[in-house]
Amino acid sequence: MVKVFSIDWFAANFLGTVENGGFFEFTPLGYGSRQFGLLHSVKWRGFDVGTVASCPTLPSLPKNFIQFKMDNAWLYDSAFEYIVEDLMGMLGWKWHSLSRLDLAMDFHCFENGMMPQGFIKRFMGGKYSLVSKAKFAVYGEADGKNSFESLTIGSRQSPCRVYLYNKTKEIEEVAYKSWIVNSWEKAGLDKSREVWRLEVSIKHDGMKLVEVDSGDVFGFEWKDVKDRFAMCKVYESLVSRYFRFIPYSESKNRYREKPLELFGWTGLTLRRYRDVPKVKTNRTDKIFAAKLGKEMNVGCSVVSDFRMNAILWANDWIVAHGLEDYCEMRNCTPKV
Repeated sequence: MVKVFSIDWFAANFLGTVENGGFFEFTPLGYGSRQFGLLHSVKWRGFDVGTVASCPTLPSLPKNFIQFKMDNAWLYDSAFEYIVEDLMGMLGWKWHSLSRLDLAMDFHCFENGMMPQGFIKRFMGGKYSLVSKAKFAVYGEADGKNSFESLTIGSRQSPCRVYLYNKTKEIEEVAYKSWIVNSWEKAGLDKSREVWRLEVSIKHDGMKLVEVDSGDVFGFEWKDVKDRFAMCKVYESLVSRYFRFIPYSESKNRYREKPLELFGWTGLTLRRYRDVPKVKTNRTDKIFAAKLGKEMNVGCSVVSDFRMNAILWANDWIVAHGLEDYCEMRNCTPKV
């Protein structure tokens, strides 16, 4: 299975000023947006590379809060990293937070040989179910028979949204992007066949991941975004979490079913990290936490997706109630 990984959208927030300097030249566009009073086009070494928004309209934001969005073509160029580094190095911009990051993978078929359109058709026919509760939307065309072209998991408000869609069709009918087609040729994808894309859209830096083995929290700083290996790991972990399906069943224990092997990834250790506010606890909470941990640690040598998710949710509950030290003292912390 030939797969092509890419970053397809990059927008980040910085603290700085919009002033010509170094390799950069800014040109006002003459209008603003709902969130920002001014928009400028950005030239780097004489090339148009993106836009920057300044003068935030929200009074809670610092006056020097600015947002830079990279033009799509440069995300497929090795200069991507140098442009952002120069913005910070030459203009003194300070990284504030991620605004939006889209990670994508292009391919012909899934690891098990199933075609994406056939997969969507089976999903709509009730053959498969999503493991987690989520909103979804399907787009297609009816011309004698139904043709499914895309499947979206998650709402517009979700910090993470997943799209599966026919990239060949989009390029042919919406906008031809030579830099994307060139990346296919370079990787060995067959242009004569349909290429599908599975894309993960991450909005703002409210999305955090935790390394299950070490407990380290993984954010989206610039050092993380420019690390292609780290971004691949993030992509695989998020797809495995949000684009996970099981054969449809009416059984109460259906979520214990083995998920479909669509990609064959192994050794995934990143999981969604949730900041949850601590609440007041009482003696009943402590008794429940102790019993919860001891019960979950019975047969802990058996590792499965169901068990891993259960452990993460249990630890979220324990942290939310401020019982980490108590569980550690009683040796009842849920463990992998």
